[in-house]
Amino acid sequence: MYAVYYNYDGDYTQPFGYFIGVPVGEDTTVPAGMIRLELPTGKYHHFAAKGKMPDCMFEAWNQVWTSDINRSYTADYEVYGSKSADLENAEVDIFIAVE
Repeated sequence: MYAVYYNYDGDYTQPFGYFIGVPVGEDTTVPAGMIRLELPTGKYHHFAAKGKMPDCMFEAWNQVWTSDINRSYTADYEVYGSKSADLENAEVDIFIAVE
């Protein structure tokens, strides 16, 4: 599952869109009331959230917000795979779009 932050009105302190979905093929019909979102190609910086949920996510995002990476604010996303299911010892990959 993916959680995507997109359509930023500026930086992370300004309004933005939030999307939750799963990968689908290009030929997949999108049901009524749903949308298809394509992640933009580009460079992404990887952060890893590891530990107890949701604390590990707060810690990882704090690292993002306080880092000196040059963010592009096109789209950032989190990947929730099988390792994220253990709420006491979760792992979630975070990808931040950079210039």
